[in-house]
Amino acid sequence: MQLRLTFHNPFKDKPTLSKIALVISAIIIFGVGIGLGISYQKSRIPGPRPYEPVMSPVGVSNTEPPAALHQETDFSIFWDTWKMVQEKYVGRSKLNYQKMVYGAIEGMLGSLDDPYTTFFDPEENEQFQEEISGKFQGIGVELALKNGIPTVIAPIENTPAYHAGIKSKDQIVAVGSTSTIGISLEQTIGMIRGPEGTMVTLSVLREGWTEPKKFEIQRAIIKILGVSLEYPAPDTAYLKIRNFYEATATDFRTKALEVMISGKKNIILDLRSNPGGYVDLAVQFSSWFLPPHSTVLQEDRGNGMFVCDDCSVGPIGGVFKDKNIIILVDGGTASASEIMAGALKDHLNAKLIGEQTFGKGSAQEVHDITSQASLKVTIAKWFTPNGTNIDGTGLKPDIEIKNDPDSSEDAQLKKAIEILSQ
Repeated sequence: MQLRLTFHNPFKDKPTLSKIALVISAIIIFGVGIGLGISYQKSRIPGPRPYEPVMSPVGVSNTEPPAALHQETDFSIFWDTWKMVQEKYVGRSKLNYQKMVYGAIEGMLGSLDDPYTTFFDPEENEQFQEEISGKFQGIGVELALKNGIPTVIAPIENTPAYHAGIKSKDQIVAVGSTSTIGISLEQTIGMIRGPEGTMVTLSVLREGWTEPKKFEIQRAIIKILGVSLEYPAPDTAYLKIRNFYEATATDFRTKALEVMISGKKNIILDLRSNPGGYVDLAVQFSSWFLPPHSTVLQEDRGNGMFVCDDCSVGPIGGVFKDKNIIILVDGGTASASEIMAGALKDHLNAKLIGEQTFGKGSAQEVHDITSQASLKVTIAKWFTPNGTNIDGTGLKPDIEIKNDPDSSEDAQLKKAIEILSQ
């Protein structure tokens, strides 16, 4: 199984779809990840150093790489350190060797300075299985690491985080009394997660605040919604997509068919607070709007930009290509949702209304390292059909409008309806 992501997300996934776009993203719903497909290799151990033979520690197996590596690396320093800890460390009788291996892998990946290339141990993989199912225990907020700080992509509607007042772009600077600065996103997620009914305290820094404020939030069972459909004006369909997860595919298809049968000439596509999901679904959903054979995204895997085999609409598409389309976006619009918004903007000149999007323009694959652990690795940068790089900057709306957090009125949706009614 080989999955491609652009989320945030972060963990391990069901072996059914072939690609995923994570932003993100880790999701406290928490998670995102997936796949298999790139063979992993351990660093090659060269011959012994002149002054001391290099030997693998007793009790450690599979120390040789499975195949020759591109470049030989002196790995003896690793075994020297391992052996020294094993023999000299004061707490050596209680050493957890498997945990040491996991820590070494995490350290190796940390040297890449890429927050989206991550190792998931068995516990994190198990957490993801819960999350990707659409039902799990948590507070209901999507996180990504931005400038080294866990940052909220978006709270999930009608969850404890949402009702507590957590907003997109909020920075989680501490969980309880523990600072989140300088630790991995997975460690932050681990501290926030917990049994239903228990409490967690987040220290949150928001734009315009001079110091963090504390939010005490009760954990709960989180159920992730997919797609909703309303008709806010006589000839207008309002289609809200909350994510690009597997369970959302059938929901979207059902709602899209309803819109098609309704014959409405205007569509408001709401991608606000959508953290992303499967790349496959971004292409699939976009195919309802774009003409056959349209490019949905381009990729660069280190050797130049190209259109991947399954990054385009198939021979059938464009059910909604002649509709008047407006897309609602905000800082929580990330990854796969940015792919879709960018494709519709480039091909159909669809107007974006709202706020600048998150800006996750990379794709990841997740590989099963063992039956319980996995590796999520960045394998490409992605670009809009016109070649726009949104990584770190996001998509800029054509009409920038901020919703007033103290008002129940949705000014962005209201503006979209107003334009389509003209």
